[in-house]
Amino acid sequence: MDVFVKIAERKIREAQLQGAFQNLPSKGRPLPQDTDSGVPRELRMCYKILKNAGVIPEELQIRKEMLRLKDLIQVCEQEDGRREHARKLSMMQLRLELLLQKNRKSLPAPYEARVGTRLT
Repeated sequence: MDVFVKIAERKIREAQLQGAFQNLPSKGRPLPQDTDSGVPRELRMCYKILKNAGVIPEELQIRKEMLRLKDLIQVCEQEDGRREHARKLSMMQLRLELLLQKNRKSLPAPYEARVGTRLT
């Protein structure tokens, strides 16, 4: 067993004996569900580091912007505004498609259904 693992386990046991874990605010509640279950195991650490740094992958930024533009199109009262948002949405769809082709990825089915068009 690794030396660091032994040290960590010893420190945890000492803390338990001292009662450090007795009155935790979430005691008795289930642990939060793992939200990265759809991410391949070898990429999870990278995604977690990016998430903790407040950075998201470019394709997710584009998808987020596409959803925002779609919402704007639905609520925009002026025809010129709707047309401009639709133009931007088309550009974002193209940008996402090119990015996904470059990375040889495809969109997950739920997202395609939500946007209403197949991009790949």
